[in-house]
Amino acid sequence: LIELRRPASELYVTTDESAALDALAFATGPGDVALAVESVGRWVPNQGRTRAYLAHWAMTNQYLDRRQLVDRFFSAEVDDAWRARLLAADGVTYVVWTDRDRGAGGTFSPAASPLFEPVYLAPTAGVFKVRPAPASR
Repeated sequence: LIELRRPASELYVTTDESAALDALAFATGPGDVALAVESVGRWVPNQGRTRAYLAHWAMTNQYLDRRQLVDRFFSAEVDDAWRARLLAADGVTYVVWTDRDRGAGGTFSPAASPLFEPVYLAPTAGVFKVRPAPASR
């Protein structure tokens, strides 16, 4: 019960996160994969037909590696070229950004990158579609 009373508990989502997950469910289909920090990513499979890149440890292949990659993805120290390679390698089509990313040491927001198209934005959460890579000649 003590954990449930904590405002920053990972056992529930905030109002903005819930709205972002609803927007994700509306915008996606069974072929989509969404990347988010684990505390939000674990809710992705419950919303619509979207698969999560990182969810509960028992539901995620290569859990430890993916957790590190997600932390690195939201770090400001990584460039968009690295992010694009990660997204392409695992077929990620959407990114869910939340304020929790900052708490995990992340400072990157997809809103600031040309790799992403906003689908839903709120003050503490957002959903971004990964833009297709330009065709090479």
